[in-house]
Amino acid sequence: MLLLLSAAIGTTARAEVVFDNTTFTSEKLLVYHGPARYGDEIALAGTAREVTSFTFQYFGDFAEGAEVEAVVRFFGLDGPQYYFDESKETPMPGTILWESDPLTIDNGARLVTLPVPHVVVPDVFTWAVEFHGPLRKGGGLVTTGPPTIGAPLEDDDGNILTDRVGSYDDFWVQYDIKDPRSWALRSLFLRSADFYARVVAEPGPLTAIPPSVADGAVKLAWKGGTPPFRLQTRGIADIEWTDIGVTVRSSYAATNGADHGFFRVIEVPRAAGPFTNAPPATKGTHLVLNWGGGYGPFRIQTKSSLGAPWVDLTTTTNLAFELPAPTADRFFRVLDALLP
Repeated sequence: MLLLLSAAIGTTARAEVVFDNTTFTSEKLLVYHGPARYGDEIALAGTAREVTSFTFQYFGDFAEGAEVEAVVRFFGLDGPQYYFDESKETPMPGTILWESDPLTIDNGARLVTLPVPHVVVPDVFTWAVEFHGPLRKGGGLVTTGPPTIGAPLEDDDGNILTDRVGSYDDFWVQYDIKDPRSWALRSLFLRSADFYARVVAEPGPLTAIPPSVADGAVKLAWKGGTPPFRLQTRGIADIEWTDIGVTVRSSYAATNGADHGFFRVIEVPRAAGPFTNAPPATKGTHLVLNWGGGYGPFRIQTKSSLGAPWVDLTTTTNLAFELPAPTADRFFRVLDALLP
């Protein structure tokens, strides 16, 4: 029986930018004035999916004294199907994942950053703004692009695009906010069809996913948390946990016969840097092995010739190991705990 336990020690959630389209701005703002509600479908980078901050830009254009408001919403892509043609379709925005309080819109170019209350979003979702009031044709969301941070995108043949991440060169408009089937995809002539936006998110809590078995291996998986993760195991009758290694992934295939019983995943602080070996040094009649970075415990191995197998000498959590200088030629190496 396998059990994946999750725990976090000594770590705090680290916010990261998972989508960014704020880099390529021009001296003259390019504004799109659309129907009441419109916005962009975005694909997020990384693994953090609890949104804590959302930034967008608009240009207000309305008569003095008029009152204009806006509401920002996040939508899941689970609405009715939108058909490009008879052979291609995609789901429209559907479920509302989050809705902001009404925002007072001012005249001119304005940058807005909204706090978002740890709203969990999928890898791909649509954000949209709904304007209320007499906004003239010179007002609306600012367009820019292409995005610089976002998930890789595929073309119609399944090939990864090399010149674009995060959002295709189009956007969603909803012509009738009371009709969930009135969404449509639109593009712009000779300019980017992406809107100025940035999404900041934190990882959710480290949560176990039920193990699965495939090809003789048990796949352990988890979601949330902040990598790297330390994997540990123990037998059913054991008390002490044994390290398997450190990984930045969110899964592990237990194929070794000894990999049975209980497993747990622990968040650990990031290493100070990549694992690097330093040249050995001498200290009197002793040899000193030095290294830096990486994840411990570190395994020190030795062998007597190039063709001989490596033999474990010891493990340590230090960044140096001292031993009596060998009287004959020997080889040494230090391995960190990061799994391949």
